[in-house]
Amino acid sequence: MHRRSLLAFFSTPAFAQSWPSGPIRIIAPFPPGGSVDTIARLLVPSLQASLGVPVVIENRSGAAGALGTAAAARAVPDGQTWVLVFDSFATTNALNPQAGFDARRDFAPVMLLATAPMLLTTPLGRPWRSLEEVAAAARAKPDTLTYGTVGAGSLAHLTMEVWQQAAGLRLIHVPYRGGGPLATAAAAGEVDLAIASRVGLGGQVGTRLRALAQSGAKRSPALPDLPTFAEAGFPGVSAEAFWGMLGPAGLPGPVLARFHAALAAALADPATRQRLEEGQGVDIAASSPRPSPLSSTVRWPSGARWCASAASRSIRPPGRARRLSGRAGRRPGPPRPRSSRCRSGASPPRRPRPGRHGAAPRHPRRRVGPPPNRRAASRPRRPCRRRCQGPRRSTDPRPASAVAPPASSHPPISAAPG
Repeated sequence: MHRRSLLAFFSTPAFAQSWPSGPIRIIAPFPPGGSVDTIARLLVPSLQASLGVPVVIENRSGAAGALGTAAAARAVPDGQTWVLVFDSFATTNALNPQAGFDARRDFAPVMLLATAPMLLTTPLGRPWRSLEEVAAAARAKPDTLTYGTVGAGSLAHLTMEVWQQAAGLRLIHVPYRGGGPLATAAAAGEVDLAIASRVGLGGQVGTRLRALAQSGAKRSPALPDLPTFAEAGFPGVSAEAFWGMLGPAGLPGPVLARFHAALAAALADPATRQRLEEGQGVDIAASSPRPSPLSSTVRWPSGARWCASAASRSIRPPGRARRLSGRAGRRPGPPRPRSSRCRSGASPPRRPRPGRHGAAPRHPRRRVGPPPNRRAASRPRRPCRRRCQGPRRSTDPRPASAVAPPASSHPPISAAPG
């Protein structure tokens, strides 16, 4: 009833006219330095000028963006909390049904901000100059070359799995916790290949990374000289990264329309548009609110193509694979019992503590005789039979005066006669 009352209040015209009532929070479900964080911070100055309130970017990374997205789904639909999602948002429910949110039901789509092809890059120290050379090196030494992505189960990860199936390759996947860590590792040469959008690679393309191919269906206007996967001889491998703004389900229509207008004004600003298109290499979409192309984008990656690719390569959601997997290359075995006495797998019953849960208190035992390790000072000590031949403590509890000398088995020696 309390939530219904809040939703009824948020739907009133008085609330829509008074919005925004405080600072606006935009959740970026990835670490700083990645594409989501970069695009969100480029929009902040224009949003603050249009809405007249501070706009705060909150980075809540983890589980390929699922933690921050789930926090936005549980937020109160008062227009003060929004989330900027990446392409991994569309694949999370297909790989992890227990992500904490439903992509179709728990969100109100606001705008599809931009799209961009993903770039397959390699450090400048590697010898490959084209995608065909990488494929030849991978076929010569399977399970040797490594490639990095922004996380397990992301669209970049699934795109590389589709490429491996089409080309007959076997590569080693190295997931990172966002575009910032991936760009740093790729520039340092920690992986042989790195696939992400141009904005996700942090401006390393052309300086420390060499682009080999782009994943779009056609060449991007920002990269007209870079061939696509299909042009390089691998048809059927195409996918584009996208960025979209969402809010929690139940947002009032006037609040949604006003925030969409503020986003449209930010993307129409010449300075912001130049930074996004030329500086970051993205194609601005700026979709209309209803019907939003983001709604079709939510349903697109969860289709049979990506699910079949994930199932054939045994791709598990982030975190779950870490709990279930044992050694590298081995399937987890049966769970071990917690105790050697109980081999059924269940933990043995615990003994109740004294005085708790109805158990009778345990009384200390009464000691009989003198306390241990305390002997009378007058008690004599007999010689030790060990090598030390020193005195040892007596174990006889009787006093020294009551202890008679042991009787000898030999007759007493008498004195010799005069």
